[in-house]
Amino acid sequence: MALINRTLRIVLNASLLLVILVSVLINPLVAGALGNGNALLPKFADFSKTVQNGEAGALRGVYVADVLALPIVQQPASNAGYVSLDDGKATQFSLASKSFWSMTPSGQPITTNL
Repeated sequence: MALINRTLRIVLNASLLLVILVSVLINPLVAGALGNGNALLPKFADFSKTVQNGEAGALRGVYVADVLALPIVQQPASNAGYVSLDDGKATQFSLASKSFWSMTPSGQPITTNL
């Protein structure tokens, strides 16, 4: 019986040591985003020229430096469930665009429904 307890203790200690060593020695992998792969992102000025259409009030693109540069596709008025299937494009949801909030001069949020 003592031999079984001693063997069990050795196995448990060895397992614990193995888990500690593996967790210390193995570095987590960084998961990259799907999309452009290794393609270089355009500079902001170049990106903004590609999405301009003369409508100052319309969202035309999303740009985050060194992360993404996506043109925005508008949802058709007759299809609230539409999502663009084109890779590299974002969809502006019409329902979300109808409501927005702003701040008063004192910093209080105001919800506005259009």
